[in-house]
Amino acid sequence: METNLFFEFIKDKIKNENIVIISEKFSPAYQQAIDNDYTFFEIDKNVGGRFSFFTPVGQYPLAYSNINFIDIYKGFLDEINLFIQDKLKSIEYQYSVARVNLEKEKQVEVLASFDYQIQKLLPCLTQILAESLSKNEKGLYPTICNFSEDLHSLGQTIQEGKKCFLETFLSFNNNSKYTKTKIEQTYQKYNEIALNSTLKAHIETKNKIILITLEKNDYELGKLIAFYYLTVLLCAEFDDVNPTNQNGVENYKTKMINLLKNKIDN
Repeated sequence: METNLFFEFIKDKIKNENIVIISEKFSPAYQQAIDNDYTFFEIDKNVGGRFSFFTPVGQYPLAYSNINFIDIYKGFLDEINLFIQDKLKSIEYQYSVARVNLEKEKQVEVLASFDYQIQKLLPCLTQILAESLSKNEKGLYPTICNFSEDLHSLGQTIQEGKKCFLETFLSFNNNSKYTKTKIEQTYQKYNEIALNSTLKAHIETKNKIILITLEKNDYELGKLIAFYYLTVLLCAEFDDVNPTNQNGVENYKTKMINLLKNKIDN
């Protein structure tokens, strides 16, 4: 709904040939594309937004970025194949078992990173986890900390507040492709020291900590996406919930649509 509202504000300021609509066929957005001769790409109606990375929803923006989609896709497939070869020894299985077991004593999973270049990725991961697993009064509450900034606020709560936290740190090894300037390289080294210091300090608390380390490249990004998709499926299986629906979200949407209709009618 937010996307539709935003589009209504800007569509008259953009040339038709520069507008691309990605939606399921026969939806209101599809009809707009037909009526106005916009470029249209179809997405299967059974694919939820959080699982749409490898549909035109994810592919089209990547085509205009400096990201190598082929490498991402290769990393994704390689991680899936590793999982298929030995599910029980996979890192996805180990992580999922840890998450589900920790639900008995923890309520919140903090996804944390010291890398400002991937901070926009963290909300995508929280959406995958929250919409897929938080059902039937089960699941951890996923939230985000952007360190080192949040160390001076939320870090205090995590260390000396209630012991309800599982901390999952995402750490990316340095890569000159993404840290080109001397300032960026210095900042990266500072963050590496801050990460190690934080891990030592937080280990002294009763919080549980998981550290996920990857190389910073497009191939590893694909592996990370596969990791979280597989984790969601495993956790859902362990907790006996459906990872593909989001009844809570649909409930609020229905109520909002009804209220908007009443507002327009009156």
